[in-house]
Amino acid sequence: MEKLNAELTMSDGCRISYDVKGSGEPIVFVHGWSANREFFSEQVEYLSKKFMVITYDLRGHGKSDKRMEILENNLTIERLALDLKEIIEALNLHSVHLCGWSMGTSVLLSYVEQFRHKYARSLTFVDMTPKLINDDSWNLGDFDAEENLRFTQSLAVDWRNVSGELVESLFARNTDKNGPKYLWVKKQVRENIPFVMVALQISMALGDYRSVLSCIDVPTFLAYSNGGDMYNRTHGEYMHENIRTSKLSIYEDCGHSLFIEDPNKFNREYEEFVLSI
Repeated sequence: MEKLNAELTMSDGCRISYDVKGSGEPIVFVHGWSANREFFSEQVEYLSKKFMVITYDLRGHGKSDKRMEILENNLTIERLALDLKEIIEALNLHSVHLCGWSMGTSVLLSYVEQFRHKYARSLTFVDMTPKLINDDSWNLGDFDAEENLRFTQSLAVDWRNVSGELVESLFARNTDKNGPKYLWVKKQVRENIPFVMVALQISMALGDYRSVLSCIDVPTFLAYSNGGDMYNRTHGEYMHENIRTSKLSIYEDCGHSLFIEDPNKFNREYEEFVLSI
């Protein structure tokens, strides 16, 4: 089965662009903040030999809807999770392996919070914290409240420069910044709309999914980096300790985009995980 640049319309009228490649058990990849479905191109190429692989652009990203009359009321993590449910139902999928990277993990955690494990045969979380903001009860986030306000302001007023700086945090510290993968990601990130980035950054900052972790009872694969400046093995170990059905893999020499930096390892491990279920 193959569908390229196909389109689905969500319950609020938002148009979502998606691809399907391969046949077999369905896998749905959910990309991160400021990314798009093309970030998973190497996973699609490898896994579609054995599975049906579905990738899509989140609303406001890639080729999906960017109309302000749609986005201005529905740019939240909760709505993105509802989009995922509606996509699964529209494609008539019943037992799905769900893999989310970065904000895509937040989308999956919100999905579990709202719909428990409806349609989900397994979950995979790639390099993300369950709570973005640090406070007296939490120190595994990205910012404290004031730092997040300053960062969010910078997204609104200086997206071109900030987006370039953000890409550095997606890769390992020793990454060649003139390499083709790095330059491609930089180009993709820069093309995003600041309003979309601000709205979803605020929604992520408001989220706290720590209590959701103990509710997960489907097989869960955790892939976490330990060679970049965003997250590290401590984050993966926290998730592993709090999700009783989880398996953890650490990518020592990778940054936040570990599945792009070391696709061979990620593809092999993810395939083994799915086949083991």
